[in-house]
Amino acid sequence: MRLDLFLKLVGAAKTRSQATRLLQTGRVTLGDRAIKSSHEVAVGEKYVLQRLAGKDEYEVLAIPPGVSLSKKDRIHFVKVEKTHEEF
Repeated sequence: MRLDLFLKLVGAAKTRSQATRLLQTGRVTLGDRAIKSSHEVAVGEKYVLQRLAGKDEYEVLAIPPGVSLSKKDRIHFVKVEKTHEEF
């Protein structure tokens, strides 16, 4: 599954195009490198998404089987850790 679709399905982005913009601007990293929308998601990978209020880390637990996912089912596919920066 492509990373832009995965980010949309797990709620990291509201739309696939928003996920693509986040990836194109380098705000999503794997390790210490920016990655492309077409990156194939693998179980165990940890993506860091830089937001205005801090960083969110998404750990892939499983790959969703389709192109839609209910909000209550997201916990089966991703673990989210939020870090908020103090201003």
